[in-house]
Amino acid sequence: MQQLDVRLVRTFSTGRLRTKAMIDVYNLFNASTVVLVTDTYGTTGAAWLWPEQILLGRYAKLGIQMTF
Repeated sequence: MQQLDVRLVRTFSTGRLRTKAMIDVYNLFNASTVVLVTDTYGTTGAAWLWPEQILLGRYAKLGIQMTF
């Protein structure tokens, strides 16, 4: 399983106030790697090696941190 997560941070200063703006991007390349497969054959074998779980899609998170 390979997944690339990135965080970008920028600091702004105004007098004594410091503000940090952040953006986190998870699964940057939007990989859809299979994490879990069905390993039982069952009666017909139709669900054998069927993907049950894949990596989550790309998403981002925004944040602000203020220091006085």
